Amino acid sequence: MHKISIPAVRFILTAIFSCLFTFSLHSIQIACAADDEPATSFFGLRDEIEILQKRVRMASPGVVSIIVYDNSGEAIASGSGFFINPDGTIIANDSVFKEAYSAEVNSNTKRYDSVTILARDEAMDLAMIQVSAIDETPLQPEFDYRFTPNEKVLMVGKSESLKDTVSEGRVTSMRDKGETPARIEIRKTVPITYFPENRDGPVLNSEGKVIAIQAVISDHSIFGRDAIQLDDKKVTAVSIKSIYTLLSQQSNIIKLPQAGSTELLAVLKKQLTTAFVVLYGIGFTKLVGGLLGIVVLISLLQWVYIRIKKLFKRAA
Repeated sequence: MHKISIPAVRFILTAIFSCLFTFSLHSIQIACAADDEPATSFFGLRDEIEILQKRVRMASPGVVSIIVYDNSGEAIASGSGFFINPDGTIIANDSVFKEAYSAEVNSNTKRYDSVTILARDEAMDLAMIQVSAIDETPLQPEFDYRFTPNEKVLMVGKSESLKDTVSEGRVTSMRDKGETPARIEIRKTVPITYFPENRDGPVLNSEGKVIAIQAVISDHSIFGRDAIQLDDKKVTAVSIKSIYTLLSQQSNIIKLPQAGSTELLAVLKKQLTTAFVVLYGIGFTKLVGGLLGIVVLISLLQWVYIRIKKLFKRAA
């Protein structure tokens, strides 16, 4: 049997440790290189969120909340729209005004309770309305929009409480149907901000220009059933070119009653109804009898007071 010398053992151990050290160093370099990508992704995500918030802030003044009332003053529908000029012309979904008696429009700074419907296109689910505005901030349409597959878009709306509702998405397809304005399909992406999810309103491109308006009715004569499917995050919108049709249809103008007066009547009606219910619960006959008894008692006390006062005068 051959014995291994001490120098040989030292050489073997040194070689093993050298290999382990080299392997460890290489592993550390790979790990560091891998860590660079998440770091870059983190800062990229932060920048993306800041850009998104900036785009929402820029678009928000041009987006409005619309509340529709019936003839009793009850709110029956709501939706979002957007200014196309500073003078108060607004594009919104026609389905919001389906049963409208009156309506109000709320921007970031003003409330408009007098609304005029200038034009409606039920087939495209679009309506053009007018309020008495002077210096509102309109959104800029992109009439020459060209479809780019997988293009990122932003959908902005406004809730009844005037909170911005926001969704991001990517354009998956665009279909033309002859003279009909193009149908644009969008797939919503996972939200990266705290904004409530959007369900209607304008669709903006990366430059903040309006390229489409979301279709929100469930039975669409052109788009078919389920024009917007929130479950699978599929959104169908109509091209901004569709407002050309509205601009040429201003023939049946409808001025809705002022929303404020209707609301006041509704409140008064509710109060009177509540009072009647309370009186009915107490018992109307008993209530009248009780009031009559109180009047008789007061009259009797007054007669007794007068008689006692006269007696004291005679005694004096």
